[in-house]
Amino acid sequence: MKNLYLVSTSGLGQFHVIANDPTEAERALIKIFNDQDYGFRSDRRVTDIKWLAEALKPDYRDNKKPIISDKETRLLIVQHWA
Repeated sequence: MKNLYLVSTSGLGQFHVIANDPTEAERALIKIFNDQDYGFRSDRRVTDIKWLAEALKPDYRDNKKPIISDKETRLLIVQHWA
C-alpha cells in the first residue's frame, strides 16, 4: 500500500511524495532532483521524512468497509481510479 510522505530537504523546501516507504520516497525525490539538475547538490539532502497518510483504494460496492479509519482521520488518495 502506498503512503503520502512530507519530505524536507536542507535547502529546497518540503515536497509531498507518494511511495511505499520512507526510503523509496527519499530515493524518488533525489532521483528527480538529480535528473533535472535541480538546485545545488548540497541543498538536495533530505533532512526529515514524515508520514502523513496511507493511500487506499476503497471498494465502494462493500459499504461495510469504512473509507475513514476510526482510529484517526486519514487523507483519501485514490490511484488508478477505475
